[in-house]
Amino acid sequence: MGTDFTYVPTWAGIVHVAFVLDVFSRRIVGWKADTSRDTSLVPDALEMALWTRDHTGHPVGSGLVQHSDAGSRYTSIAFTNRLVQQGIDASIGTVGDAYDSALMESATGLYKTELIKPGGPWRTLGDVEFTTLEYVDWYSNQRLHGEIGHLPSAKPSASVNTAWSRQWHSTNRSRGNWAVQAHLGWASAREFVEFAQDVAGW
Repeated sequence: MGTDFTYVPTWAGIVHVAFVLDVFSRRIVGWKADTSRDTSLVPDALEMALWTRDHTGHPVGSGLVQHSDAGSRYTSIAFTNRLVQQGIDASIGTVGDAYDSALMESATGLYKTELIKPGGPWRTLGDVEFTTLEYVDWYSNQRLHGEIGHLPSAKPSASVNTAWSRQWHSTNRSRGNWAVQAHLGWASAREFVEFAQDVAGW
């Protein structure tokens, strides 16, 4: 999994949006928008990712790697402890560059290019949250991703997924790429509502 967050200017102030992306499938499995980027922003997105994987038959197993930049949100004791509790290995990029987090920089760049810039100006946190929910559903269930054979990330057929997986793993195994060990996970608007009902008591 890859994680990063970005910001969205609104009339009411800055909104920070954190994402957790399943590297293998290119699906957004967790996210959170908030007016504060305190220590709960990133862990809450991670909790949604864990819930999503569990509720879709892809629970976290050994070998899952979570990659991020070296920001303080990702190196905090609370966040690191949660990764350890789940058996997730942390991978942190080098300080001072975005190359190690290029995948997440690209994903947040797409979010801003495809949704935030053309859809603005944004008024409130609520506006950003609702529209991000719709975007995550579209991104994961309808948008075609070139990295996985121009398929939507949510539900590629088992045969295509298996064939692509073999090809991808054989290509990247020799490079020692941390993403080789990433696992599938799903997130949609319906799953978000179920998550909110289960966890947040909506």
